[in-house]
Amino acid sequence: MFASLPRCLLLSLVVLSAAACIPIPYKPAAMVAQGDFIETPPTLSVQYVEGEVVTTLAKKIQSRDKGITVVAHKDLEAVAFPEGDITLDQLLEPDRRGRLRQDYGLSYLVLIGDLTTTELSHHGGFIPLLGAGTTTERASVGASVIDLVDGKAVTGISSVSKGWGGGVIYGFYGLFIVPMTDSSAYDGVAKGIVEIVRAAVVTGPCKIAIALATGLQTNTCPDGVECSAGVPATTTADPAIPVQEEAPPPVPPLPAENREEQRQPERP
Repeated sequence: MFASLPRCLLLSLVVLSAAACIPIPYKPAAMVAQGDFIETPPTLSVQYVEGEVVTTLAKKIQSRDKGITVVAHKDLEAVAFPEGDITLDQLLEPDRRGRLRQDYGLSYLVLIGDLTTTELSHHGGFIPLLGAGTTTERASVGASVIDLVDGKAVTGISSVSKGWGGGVIYGFYGLFIVPMTDSSAYDGVAKGIVEIVRAAVVTGPCKIAIALATGLQTNTCPDGVECSAGVPATTTADPAIPVQEEAPPPVPPLPAENREEQRQPERP
């Protein structure tokens, strides 16, 4: 009995290895808004460690504009991060800002908040070797662009991506549609940063630094339509997030005597 157990395990591995689950990733559009709606308090913690988010965002920016150089944290360590993480007010001290501009040629500091991912809906389910389901999710991230000349925020950026995913499994085969909402949200931030920088520095090279900011306000545009009163989104390319307008309430019918009065012409 026990001698056949390894054979059964081996057979199971062979069967599972023959199974085919095919993911189909796609990028939904990101909806981006710019305005004075991202709060940057002086006590905001700016992280020294760059991480994958900063590295990926730097690549997205430079793929859009080769003239914008993202300076690595290790090159700024002696001035910007002498003791690791630092608060925003410390980082923007006049002497420190002056050295960052003069010694490293930095023009802007970009603060990136935490990515927020929300599942909006989920339908269906899966059991072993059989099932189907769909899901809708939203990813959003906020950023703030700070001018190192005066240490003040130029503007805030909110990027929201909403996507639909689903999958089906039959036997040992499966097909899944995977929305890359996280990547699209960062694409929107990169686009907004390039637009802001090039609005001030139209041509020529420009150096910036990117840092993660713990507690930076995010998800200010839950549906990517507007971030505050009178601040419309700069792009509304995602047809999956339409603006829903409420219909006016129905007009109640007039009583019978009122209808008769309306039909009768006025007497002189």
